[in-house]
Amino acid sequence: MNLAKRKIVPKGVCELCGQDEETVCHLLWFCNHTKEVWTASKIVLPFEISKFWSFLDVIENLQQCKDTRPDLLEQVITVCWGIWKNRNELRMGGKGKAGRTILRNAMNLVDELHAANEQRLEAQVETTPTISWQPPSRGCYKVNMDGMVFSNSKQAGAGVIIRDEAGEVVAMLSKKWKCPLGAIEAEAKAMEVGVHFAREVGI
Repeated sequence: MNLAKRKIVPKGVCELCGQDEETVCHLLWFCNHTKEVWTASKIVLPFEISKFWSFLDVIENLQQCKDTRPDLLEQVITVCWGIWKNRNELRMGGKGKAGRTILRNAMNLVDELHAANEQRLEAQVETTPTISWQPPSRGCYKVNMDGMVFSNSKQAGAGVIIRDEAGEVVAMLSKKWKCPLGAIEAEAKAMEVGVHFAREVGI
C-alpha cells in the first residue's frame, strides 16, 4: 500500500486510486488500496454494499445481523477506522501499512475490547484512570467527533472539532437531524460527518 509518488487528480476524485469519486463508501470499501484489506480478512458480509450507500446505510444493515453475527458490527467498524487512519497517513506522505497489517491491528483492537469487557464483568473495584486529550504529532491534525441522541424530540446530532499540533481549534461543526437514530447509528453518522468535514476544510 506504499505510494512511491503522489498523483495529481481532479478535486473530488480519490487521491490514492485516481479512478472514482472519493465517497465514504469508496474509500472504505471500493478503492483498490482498501480492497487489499478486505481481501486479507475472513469477514463476509451477509449483504452487498452499493457504491451509492452512505456509511450509515452499512451500519443499519449490520445491525439487522446482530442476532446471528453479534461481533460483525464492531469488527467492520474497527477495520474501517484502521483503513481511514492508514489513508490519512498516506495522504500526509507516510509509507502506510500493508492490508494484512491493517487488518491484524484492527482485530487486535477487537480482542482487546473483548478482554476489557470481560474484566469489567468481574466484581472488582478499580480506580478509573484519567484519560486526557493528546494533541496530534507535528504537521498533523486531530479530528474528534461525537454523536448525540435527543430521545424526547426524536432527533439526533453530531459534533466535530479539528485541532492542530498545538491543540488550537482549526474548525468545528455541529449538525442535527430530525430522525430517531439510535446511539450506534448516531456515532456512525458522526464519523461520516467528520470525514466529510475534514475533507471540506482541506485536511
